[in-house]
Amino acid sequence: MTADTLPAFMQRIGGPLLDMQETADELVVRAEVPGLKKDEFSVELLGRRPTIRGEKKVVQERKGGDGFLFSECRYGSFSRTVQLPYEVDSGTVNADLKHGVLTIRLPKPEQGRHAGYRVPVS
Repeated sequence: MTADTLPAFMQRIGGPLLDMQETADELVVRAEVPGLKKDEFSVELLGRRPTIRGEKKVVQERKGGDGFLFSECRYGSFSRTVQLPYEVDSGTVNADLKHGVLTIRLPKPEQGRHAGYRVPVS
């Protein structure tokens, strides 16, 4: 992927870029939401589907006759949903926003917390 294809790739997704990581105790979803404050988006959980919705508004300052030469930033409403591998208890989910990264922690249910098993390869 090259820099000139990145904006088109992000537009096809239609929302913030995500990482999902699984630990022994929880699923962690991280979303890039640079420039947004926590009151400019919402996080909802419906079954196995967490959704991030919000809107990035255009802020333009004009000083003199200066204007944009080009803009690759995406503005407007967005929604991003991801499917979890299993249901989680919605009462134990928490989210935190720091430095433009939203981190959603979804603790695993007890039945999802099984020890790994190494499969022998012959």
